[in-house]
Amino acid sequence: MSRNILKNKFFLTWALIHFLIIASFLTLFLCGTEFKINTGLFDILPDSSSTKEVKDAESVLSSRTGRMFLILVKDKEFSAAKEKAVRLYDLLNSGKNSEYFENIDLYVDDNVFDEIYSFYSRHRYHLLSKEETELISTDDGVEQFIAESQAQLFLGTSTSIDADEDPFALSETAIQGALSKLINSGTSMQVLDGVLCKRFGDHEYIMIRGFLKPEGVSITNKKSGVKIIEDCIAQLREEIKAGESDAEIFVSGIPFHSYESSSSAQKEISIIATVSIILIVLLCFYIFKNPVPVVFSVGAITLSSLCALCTVLTVFKEIHILTFVFGTTLIGTCLDYSIHYFVRWKSDNSLKDGSEIRNHLLKGLTLSLISTLISYILLAFTPFTLLKQISVFSAAGILSSYLTVIGFYPLIKMPGKRKEIKLAGVLERLSLKLDKKKKQAWFVKLIFVICILFIQGRNNIKIDNSLRSMYSMKGELLNNEAEVSSVLNSGTTGWYFIVKGKTAEEVLEKEEKLCEGLADENEDPYSRCNCVTKFIPSVKRQKESYAALEKILPFAKEQYELLSYESADAKQKAQWLKNNYISSKDNYVTMDGDIPEFIKKAAGNFWLGKIGECYYTCVMPVNIYDTAMLKKLADQDNDFYFVNKTGEIESELNRLTKIILILLGAAFVIMAVILKIFYRLKDVLKIMSVPLVTAASCIAVLGVCKIPLGFFSVTGIVLVFGLSIDYIIYSIESASNKNISEKSMPDGDVSGGNSLDKSSSMNSSEGENTLSIVLSFASSALSFGLLALSSFNPVFVFGLTVFAGLTAALTGTFFTKYE
Repeated sequence: MSRNILKNKFFLTWALIHFLIIASFLTLFLCGTEFKINTGLFDILPDSSSTKEVKDAESVLSSRTGRMFLILVKDKEFSAAKEKAVRLYDLLNSGKNSEYFENIDLYVDDNVFDEIYSFYSRHRYHLLSKEETELISTDDGVEQFIAESQAQLFLGTSTSIDADEDPFALSETAIQGALSKLINSGTSMQVLDGVLCKRFGDHEYIMIRGFLKPEGVSITNKKSGVKIIEDCIAQLREEIKAGESDAEIFVSGIPFHSYESSSSAQKEISIIATVSIILIVLLCFYIFKNPVPVVFSVGAITLSSLCALCTVLTVFKEIHILTFVFGTTLIGTCLDYSIHYFVRWKSDNSLKDGSEIRNHLLKGLTLSLISTLISYILLAFTPFTLLKQISVFSAAGILSSYLTVIGFYPLIKMPGKRKEIKLAGVLERLSLKLDKKKKQAWFVKLIFVICILFIQGRNNIKIDNSLRSMYSMKGELLNNEAEVSSVLNSGTTGWYFIVKGKTAEEVLEKEEKLCEGLADENEDPYSRCNCVTKFIPSVKRQKESYAALEKILPFAKEQYELLSYESADAKQKAQWLKNNYISSKDNYVTMDGDIPEFIKKAAGNFWLGKIGECYYTCVMPVNIYDTAMLKKLADQDNDFYFVNKTGEIESELNRLTKIILILLGAAFVIMAVILKIFYRLKDVLKIMSVPLVTAASCIAVLGVCKIPLGFFSVTGIVLVFGLSIDYIIYSIESASNKNISEKSMPDGDVSGGNSLDKSSSMNSSEGENTLSIVLSFASSALSFGLLALSSFNPVFVFGLTVFAGLTAALTGTFFTKYE
């Protein structure tokens, strides 16, 4: 180590920047800033572009649906199914398990029907449907309405009518409509013996519903809510198996899919990182035969990863699990700088100490850093949080690694005995066998192979980001969702409307207008959608119901006489009914009013409430598959927002992919301009030909593998762009230094720009440089190649793209070396 460390500007820069990064994070942490690891599968997706005005409302809905789950317990007999459902419910609520659930519902209050009937009895004047209101607007309609009420009173269609207070069976009319809507609101379940159940096929199904708490969704906890559910179900299945029963349990909901994919990704990250480090460490031990390069290289990677993590958390206050996935590639990328240093440290006798090694490598390493940072920094300008995180994580990690090599490594004591690395000699002899013409011929062959691959995969070379390819249900989860969908028969497509209003009343009125547009002529507007006003109509609609009923009051005396009242008593009861009607004028139903819990939950699924200055609700079409019609309906009012989440996110990903390609082109131009400062135009063209060939090879391989150009593959091409420039720069710098030494021309050719590194007079073995590049490739290939083994498609595509690009970059560099 140098005695004058404090006077070493490179070391001070290294120490200061690392101190500032870590100190910034620790300051925020000690001041109470909450940092989190985001593990949600769907949080990696960008916001849909057409819903920016209602982003907060959509976030509320997404948060709710992202935490909701259903469990169906299936058995041949109702009593057996209920017994097992009760057992599972008790397991979920036992001990600390309940802490992860916002609520879990199995039981329905035995008095639910009494509560519902009492509710509709109190509000019977205000809850006629629009069709019934329109019916009694005419004289013939009044007669028909009265006749139907008499049928209910005298033909035994109901036993719950209190005819003394409700001679026109208004309560029964309202409650039958409500129960019909509840049954068809997406669950198609009915209440029996205090639980929601359904007979489907030859079996009974009992439903358990619930919401996870936000922290219960995360897999970073020792036990997530989903893990608790799975453990409880596993325990119940063991009990079922011991009892020789054929009962089954099925689960449904986004949390299960998010947990499955995220936990799988987390396991793969651990395996990939571990295997990558082990293989790279073994490779370094084999090459260097010395523990020093291995220890310091692993230390540099660890420090780089720590700085990258601290930087992302400082900037974003959270980090997504997929940022870690891409961050594992930092292992190979950061190791490149260490490899170039320690190859010289180990075998180059012309470089006497660490400072000379640094000076020898400084230009190449700096240009390499610039090319890589340009690629990542440009990604930070995309409107996508995940890309921004990846950009900041990688840029901070690579900068840290660069500073470690030039600021800290020169302080490491030189080895006592330095000798050539055998593999370097082998590579140098191999290179010498290929003269310039042979290399050019092989380069042409490489381009020819790429062209053949292009032709074979040309039909697949297109921009396409399908969410189905990103994640697809399989195995037990797929079977579960298929069974639940068959039983519930919800008819939903995943499309929905968000409705906005300045007041709670306005948003309900607008929702009713939208629902009427969804229905065909003379059809119940709520037969084709689920929404709030299916259960709680607007005050305007309630006023219309109340006003319409005034036309049937004159027939009250006659109605009571039919109920066996004497004329005088009938007249008195009719007057009572009129007074009751008048006194109930302002007895409106509102979302914050006294509503039975059963109905409130049904309506509450679609009520988003007040967000900012406005109110929002959600309307979900049922069995409607005409997106053009739905979009046209949304265009009728500026407060209707049609959301095709899947389609819009795919469109947004396609847009982001195009943006990344444009940024890649910008990076190409910027890097060419920077290189022109240091090299002749001839050399710049030679350098930039390699990333062109590399990008083309990535696209060709993807086409042959029938993988379209998507967000993750194009992101991989961006990374390969920076690495491929690194390889050719290192190669040209090595050749430049060699020519300088041989020709003893430190000033170079002054007639045509700075084609050579005139700041360095040190001799460099071509074999050592080739070895450095090959080892850099090997370390990166191990990191990225292992990603290609991932079962998570985005990670697989990313890994395959980068591995293919790195292979092409190494090959192209070897056949375009500077002579």
